[in-house]
Amino acid sequence: MNSLTRTLAKTLGKKKIRVNAVLPGLIDGDWAFNTWGGGDAEQYEGLKKVFADQTPLGHVTTPEDVADTILSLITGSDYVTGQLVTLDSGFTL
Repeated sequence: MNSLTRTLAKTLGKKKIRVNAVLPGLIDGDWAFNTWGGGDAEQYEGLKKVFADQTPLGHVTTPEDVADTILSLITGSDYVTGQLVTLDSGFTL
C-alpha cells in the first residue's frame, strides 16, 4: 500500500489528484474486542491499557480518530500528496 500510495501520487499529481494513506494501529472496536480480547470485556480493557501504556500519547486509536484524520487530509492543504500518515499514538516510534 505504501508504494502504491506514492506511485499513484506521482502519477495522478499531474491531474491535481492527491493520494494519501492513513495507517492506523490497533483500532478500538468489535474486531479488536473479539479477536484480541476474545470477546471478554475485562480481558479487552486490560489489553487496551497495556497497548496505550506503550504509546507516548497513551491512547488507543478509535474509528473517530481515523475519520478525523481522513477528513483533515481532504480538507487540509491542496499540496499534501503521497503521504503515509501513521495513526498509532506514537506506538511505532
